[in-house]
Amino acid sequence: GPLFSEDFDPPKHRWDVDGLRRIESGEIRIRAVAGYLLSGQALPLTDYTAAVRARAMSSGGGTYGLVTRLQRDAQSGYLFLLRDPDVFAVARLDAGKPILLRRGEVAVTAGWNQLEVDCLGGLFVFRVNGAVVASFSDDRYATGGVGLWVDNHRQAAFDDLLVTAAERPDTSGSGRELPLPEPDRKVLLEERFDPPQLAWLEDEQRRIVEGALELRSEEGRFAISGAPESRTGDYQVQVEATRLDGPDRGLHGLLVRLQPDSRSGYLLAVYGGGRYLVLRFDAEGYVALARGETPLRPGANTLAAACQGAELQFLVNGTVVTRLTDTTYPGGGFGLYADNGVVARFDNLLATTTVSQ
Repeated sequence: GPLFSEDFDPPKHRWDVDGLRRIESGEIRIRAVAGYLLSGQALPLTDYTAAVRARAMSSGGGTYGLVTRLQRDAQSGYLFLLRDPDVFAVARLDAGKPILLRRGEVAVTAGWNQLEVDCLGGLFVFRVNGAVVASFSDDRYATGGVGLWVDNHRQAAFDDLLVTAAERPDTSGSGRELPLPEPDRKVLLEERFDPPQLAWLEDEQRRIVEGALELRSEEGRFAISGAPESRTGDYQVQVEATRLDGPDRGLHGLLVRLQPDSRSGYLLAVYGGGRYLVLRFDAEGYVALARGETPLRPGANTLAAACQGAELQFLVNGTVVTRLTDTTYPGGGFGLYADNGVVARFDNLLATTTVSQ
């Protein structure tokens, strides 16, 4: 039989219920305002498969999903999350701080989605609607219970939570993982803007709104917000970028090797509904290093770069769009960019060292 089951009709177990967490219509509904909300059962379980049905109840906001190996502090365990229309993420939660382990693309339906996680020793397998999207190993938490997670202005409902004894999982799947830091990489910055980890400049063009940084550029001008640092050498960085408004010719994108003047470095930008551009720029102007076409999603697109010495690699939605060699800026920080009337939103900035460091 099952190790644990809950259909919320009526609830069989005690759940935290308050103004943001309520049980009605045979399901539990959780609404996060800022940060995250978690409701769970810290059970002494070891190897198991956890499954739940989940659906978004709001059209925007952060992630929602399933927690496994939930610890007694109710702030540690593993997170298996969705965000519509096509994003999944896996993170380890350490004393309330999520550390991203995997991220990628999977079709998320507008209704109920089935989330399943196999936990067998240090091996974890994550399935969404029957398809394996991620598998990985981590030995931080060997035992623990299950829970439900919602963050950053998201509202979601959950039903039919079931925990059964685990069998050896099938790790073959159809999800597409995006490049993320290997376990031996050090996180330089994980910025979710809720609250911000850095002292980001805020003014009429730069605002932190609902857990994201929003840049509002003016026609014929650009807006930059970043962490310039000439001593930062090799790293990889990625960010989720969403164009909210502006002409097709306007750019928005990711800056790397950003210099202390905040006006020099390299820029990966997207524009025109399906084009990218890589620039080297300084206070005097810019030089186009690469340009071309790349598929863009209507919502958030993941922009990424890897800087290793003079070797630079740029990616859009997990696909390498160009590799090049340039010695102009051997070091520098990272930042965000918009120009020519574009209004853009940026979230989930992650910067790590390269493997060799």
